Amino acid sequence: MKLVLKGIWAIPVIVSILILGAIGLSQDVFAQLCPLTGCLTGNLYVVVDGSNRVSEYGILGNLIDATFATGLTVPQGIAFDSDGNLYVGDISQQKIRKYDIAGNLVNANYITSVSFPRALVFDSAGNLYVGDTSLNKIKKYSPTGALIDANYITGLDNPNYLAFDAAGNLYVATFDSKFGVTELERVGKYSSTGAVINENYITPIDTFEHPAGLAFDSDGNLYVAWDAFTGKIRKYSPTGALINANYITGFRFPQSIAFDSTGNLYVSLRETDTIRKYDSSGALIDANYITGLSTSGFTPHNLAFGKFFQLTCGAGTTQQEIECVQAPAVTQQIADLQSDLAQAEADRDAALDKLLNLFTNNSCDPTAETIPEVLVCITDLIADLAAALVTITELEAQVEELGQPGPPVANQGNGQGVPAQGKNKP
Repeated sequence: MKLVLKGIWAIPVIVSILILGAIGLSQDVFAQLCPLTGCLTGNLYVVVDGSNRVSEYGILGNLIDATFATGLTVPQGIAFDSDGNLYVGDISQQKIRKYDIAGNLVNANYITSVSFPRALVFDSAGNLYVGDTSLNKIKKYSPTGALIDANYITGLDNPNYLAFDAAGNLYVATFDSKFGVTELERVGKYSSTGAVINENYITPIDTFEHPAGLAFDSDGNLYVAWDAFTGKIRKYSPTGALINANYITGFRFPQSIAFDSTGNLYVSLRETDTIRKYDSSGALIDANYITGLSTSGFTPHNLAFGKFFQLTCGAGTTQQEIECVQAPAVTQQIADLQSDLAQAEADRDAALDKLLNLFTNNSCDPTAETIPEVLVCITDLIADLAAALVTITELEAQVEELGQPGPPVANQGNGQGVPAQGKNKP
């Protein structure tokens, strides 16, 4: 028997399509399981003072490689260039070392004209800026490591953290070595030429605190970690106005801070040797996102996110079993995503065609004879349509993201490096 739905059956079917389609688009259905086409994220790289290494962690805070970059003595500053190469300032060896995307040593003496390279950051043109806390100045180097300006910014006091805004202005966090001299514990703002815009762009509120990590969100707001017994993260507008003096509290001695691609904020804490994770509103996600960083009294210092890479998942893979793999070039990623997008659109059209033609050619299960059986079949078709719509939305967002230039590489001292596998240790 061939059952054809007509008349009044069309109304609930169409309403169901609209409702479930809307639900599918609004729910994060891939929050617990990997999407079939993969998702984009970046690994977190952590410098632990005196541990002689840079460690690599996955999106769940899972340790991927404890010795991603080695051969260091007292690593401090860390930054990625636009090709994914990692640069680490070693204040004991008084130089900057360069590593490739897999953690292989490229040049142990990439830059040697430094003393205490505590802070590193790249501008959008690929020039490297070094905060030297011994010489109390900022030096500027070309993308090849050639010295451009040994006195790019001078007259500083312990330039510990650097960050660029979207307009190319450089922000420098400094503190007095005697601790407590508030006129030197500040965040200064400088133009792209190194000219002073405001040496006291942001100053302390409480006694005995000094600025540490700096990071910008996607809206241009500046976040400053204030290193003190009552440490906190404060939020400032793009003009430097204080938005929230207690944006994040509940810890002591925060150091480096960094945003991931989805707006979550990560904070390294030198007192507890941990890294905490917060959402874009400042709410705590995980107080123990990364732990066990120190076994010898050395503390987590600088953080940086590497370049986006794709996650691939097998059938039934949960978040705890995610395996990260190196992504191809961005152009290939876009091509792959566009191919997946075309297939998802074809799946959507096929599901929609079946639903719309239920009433003329019984495109549902031809063996269905009862109303419950037909409803089950319709529900399955609606689920197929909703899944296709969700996939299309996510793929379109990924293609758009990869096709946009994005913010300057140096916004948070983070690069756009590609985590890779199969490295040969130096």
